[in-house]
Amino acid sequence: LAVLSQDADGGGPIDVRLYMTQDRSLGRSQVIEELSQLIQQEPKRAFLYLGRSYAFAHLARWSEAAADMAKVVELLPSEDSACVQLAPLLIQTGDLAGYRRLRHDALQRFAPPVDRNAEARVARLALLLPAEGDELKQAVSLADDAAFEDYADAGLPARQFAKGLAEFRQGQFAQAAAW
Repeated sequence: LAVLSQDADGGGPIDVRLYMTQDRSLGRSQVIEELSQLIQQEPKRAFLYLGRSYAFAHLARWSEAAADMAKVVELLPSEDSACVQLAPLLIQTGDLAGYRRLRHDALQRFAPPVDRNAEARVARLALLLPAEGDELKQAVSLADDAAFEDYADAGLPARQFAKGLAEFRQGQFAQAAAW
């Protein structure tokens, strides 16, 4: 979707067009170039790195996507969602040590989480790969807290998925399937 406005004070027309293509990469390289230029001008704007990370990921350029998402984590240290998005990128690139550091840091940094949805996000991050010891206990505890139905909003299925993942990581396969 592209929107072009010629006149910022509202006096000019707005042109909106929709294009469909079979080439999934069409335009993404240009978006990456534009975002790269903006990042040079404003290197502290996390959302520029976030957008570029998404564009890299859509092109399966995992290492570059991970590097940009790591920058988002650095610039927005209190945002658990950036860590959650970085975790699978680290796994995809084979940086398992980096993932384990991120898991450890997230379990420390976001304890206690601000709400049940945050608990579920951090639990899912921590359980993407098998965890052991205190990290497993922490992640399971987060998933247990997050799964309660007393807060039945749109996030409930994702919270219950976290509980199912926690059951799976504990070898409780029937309970995992039930959740």
